[in-house]
Amino acid sequence: LASARPHRAVRLRRPTSWLAAGLVPVLLSALPLALGEIAVMEGDTTTEMYLNGVFVRKYSALPILPLNNMRKQLAFNNTIAVYKTSANIQGGDVIAVKVRSRRSLIQPIVDVLGELYNYSGYSGVIASFSDGIMTSKEWKCTQDHAEPETPDDDYIPWFSPLFRDEGWPQAVEQDPNCCPWRDTNRAWIRLNAKWISAPWYGNYTNERLFYCRYRVPVVGDAHPLKLTVGEGGRLPTPETLESRLFFSKAVGCQNMYTLVEGACLRIDAE
Repeated sequence: LASARPHRAVRLRRPTSWLAAGLVPVLLSALPLALGEIAVMEGDTTTEMYLNGVFVRKYSALPILPLNNMRKQLAFNNTIAVYKTSANIQGGDVIAVKVRSRRSLIQPIVDVLGELYNYSGYSGVIASFSDGIMTSKEWKCTQDHAEPETPDDDYIPWFSPLFRDEGWPQAVEQDPNCCPWRDTNRAWIRLNAKWISAPWYGNYTNERLFYCRYRVPVVGDAHPLKLTVGEGGRLPTPETLESRLFFSKAVGCQNMYTLVEGACLRIDAE
């Protein structure tokens, strides 16, 4: 039989400070991961990232890169950058990336046997997000976009969620063996992310500058609108119910339909 004697309360001595208790480093290290998404991205050679039109800064609070790798990858002096969004990524959000390469068009590489080979100096980007999003051919990339030097009031920039990218081609997944100077530490080997770029035609290598966009799928999305390249980036005039629907979160639904709780419902014209 269990003893009927009540347990004596044990009084814990209160630490003189949170720091003395060793709790502050734990709390501070966990807090940044609780809000927003962590992304690791590498550009050949530089990248800019936007989420829903907002520039995402590089995140320097993590000394070790969050990669599924057996080998520890230090963030210091690494070509892989860490980004942190201010909010969790949801369906319908738009991730936009600008990639610029400083690499020469021809890359001479000497192999372990001393043989010299000339490789195409491809520009590219690879990324993985903490919610499972990765770069692949599902993204859209173009090297033909040009931002105006003096945009007018109606212009919508390429990184805006309202920008029409239906005329952009699908991204090209580059051959893993195309560029032996990449990932020499095998940091990306345990992730399924792909090196991607805009498609190119006829040249020995691709352009030094290209743009990519990825619209996070929404459950129940219909097929996107089939718009021409010339329609990208501008609100149709005169403004109508139809054009307003194009620029709403319902842009994934067919003409005159809007996305409501995962289903495309018809909206009657005015």
